[in-house]
Amino acid sequence: MRLLRGAGPGGLAAMRDWRVDGSELVRWRPMLNSQPAEIAAYLAHYGLEPIDDPSNASDDYLRNALRHRVLAPLLDIAPQALGTIGRSTRLLASAADSLLAQAQSDLAACRANRQTALCFPEFAKALRGPTLDLARLAALDDFRRASVLQLWGRGSGVEPPPEAWLVQAWRQMNLATPDADPDVRWQGWQWSRHRGGLDCLRPSTASTSADTLAWDGQAHWSPTGWPGGFCFERCSSLGVPGALLRSLPLVARARKGGEQLGMDPRRPLRSLKHWYQSLGLPPALRRRAPLLWLGDRLLHVPGIGTEHRCIAGGDDVWQIRWAAD
Repeated sequence: MRLLRGAGPGGLAAMRDWRVDGSELVRWRPMLNSQPAEIAAYLAHYGLEPIDDPSNASDDYLRNALRHRVLAPLLDIAPQALGTIGRSTRLLASAADSLLAQAQSDLAACRANRQTALCFPEFAKALRGPTLDLARLAALDDFRRASVLQLWGRGSGVEPPPEAWLVQAWRQMNLATPDADPDVRWQGWQWSRHRGGLDCLRPSTASTSADTLAWDGQAHWSPTGWPGGFCFERCSSLGVPGALLRSLPLVARARKGGEQLGMDPRRPLRSLKHWYQSLGLPPALRRRAPLLWLGDRLLHVPGIGTEHRCIAGGDDVWQIRWAAD
């Protein structure tokens, strides 16, 4: 069946005698390589009654049609076929294990030096798997690169995409101009390129909704429609005074363009575009968090920080950070 579907070595190897699911569950199929006659003799010897699935007699299912119309005539011609096919599947299993080891080694070698999740921990939960280096991926041949991308996606919780999709996705990622930030999507997951790195982001819908809060000491606030929330942590150093946070409603809303933020008292206000580019925050992450306003004053920008003019010392001061879901 898998041969008809164009499966590779791993698929053609079929079931394994042993399979480990997770870290504890081990599945063992001791009779997987036994011939039907051997199983029948075993049952007869121990006086056991087999459980027969009535659907096995129907050729409406492809597996049964292959068993009755293809395999049975083949065994008449070559009685040893089951044994030799079994040997081939074991060889394919060994080949698949070797290819997996190669893909794991390639994946480790393709890890980017600059990991997005470490640079922007507030977005770590939105990211799946390591950031990959596009130049290192490009140095691999087509088969090894596809194997790395499938392994990377599987480790991120993504169902491996078909080969045709991988070819098209890689073409978009690799051939885009250096100043472009293309992204492609597979089953809702987003593959996003930025500055020579490739990230996998969990499914999310960019929000345009706005929400308000009359803050009065809440430790966490999840604005409606956004995949995450603002955390407010009392601190003993510098932060936003509680009295200031209580003075006006907090407003969480999407970026509109033209906003400015001051991060250094020695320097003038800078546009968010300037801060995003200087810090290297990928556009795909910028759209996943709202800006936090205090009345009509921009207070905090996820991935950048808090407006310096709102920071002071004292006993009742708070640090603000965004935490993605």
